[in-house]
Amino acid sequence: MNRVVLAIAGLGCAATIAPAFAGSAVEQGRTAGTDLTVQLPDGASISLELRAMETSNGPLLLVDANRCDENSCGSDDYSSALPVSALRIDPNAASADLHTTLNGAPLVITWRPGNGAVIGGGEVQGGGNDATASQYAGSAADVSVQWSDTTCRGSGGVGDGLFADTGTVTGNPTSDPVSDFHLPPGATVHCS
Repeated sequence: MNRVVLAIAGLGCAATIAPAFAGSAVEQGRTAGTDLTVQLPDGASISLELRAMETSNGPLLLVDANRCDENSCGSDDYSSALPVSALRIDPNAASADLHTTLNGAPLVITWRPGNGAVIGGGEVQGGGNDATASQYAGSAADVSVQWSDTTCRGSGGVGDGLFADTGTVTGNPTSDPVSDFHLPPGATVHCS
């Protein structure tokens, strides 16, 4: 897939993304996000952008995996619905809790209010009639991650987000299910 990363300062992006995805499922809701770095045994690395979102259809997990080695980089997107009990996001503060499974291991992420400016981010993945777009803007948060045998602390944000997917119109999936995300044995995880 082709990938374009957008730097977004606020939710004004919703006015731009939504018309481009007319007829698609466009979800808005509270969103919590953080980044992780995975070092692979072969020397390559994966930057993981994790976003958990409360939508009108229930909680959703979005995973953007960018794998780079010495010669090239590639990106894969994953998204899946979560059980209602897996995600809790405070409606007014930079506080959230996610309890799920990633790569066959328990994943627990907590976001708590942190020091920092309003943050945001977004991306468009795919092209033509098969694309997804997501963005969020919110407050800085301190993040704690427990995943498999790893515990680390980093930063992230909690705020308002948007997710649009043309797959509901075209019938073609634009991202793989989160259960398809796999890491090789020996991979090490670090908070960003």
